Amino acid sequence: MKTFYYSLLYPYFQYCITVWGLTYPTNLNCLILLQKHIIRIGIKKPFDAHTDPLFRDSKFLKFVDIYSLHLGKFMYSYNNNLLPPSFSNFLLRMNQVHCYNTPILYPILPD
Repeated sequence: MKTFYYSLLYPYFQYCITVWGLTYPTNLNCLILLQKHIIRIGIKKPFDAHTDPLFRDSKFLKFVDIYSLHLGKFMYSYNNNLLPPSFSNFLLRMNQVHCYNTPILYPILPD
């Protein structure tokens, strides 16, 4: 199951996920449901089985976790100047926008 998942399915879930991972939840819902359906089929569980324990036991990342991983890798590369020079003005730091502290808001993605 792991070979099948990581060779045929996982590349589609991670392709450009940092770009389209924050789209509307209704757009992502079909991918999330597809991933859950594939996990249930691969582990031979009923169509209405809860997927949280299946993901945990099989050690597969959920779609939201794949997005968080790739966003974290991108931000690490950005903060350490490991990206190409064309990304140098891609994002603004908060102190470049204004001089007072603001809370950091993280997007809420569906499960």
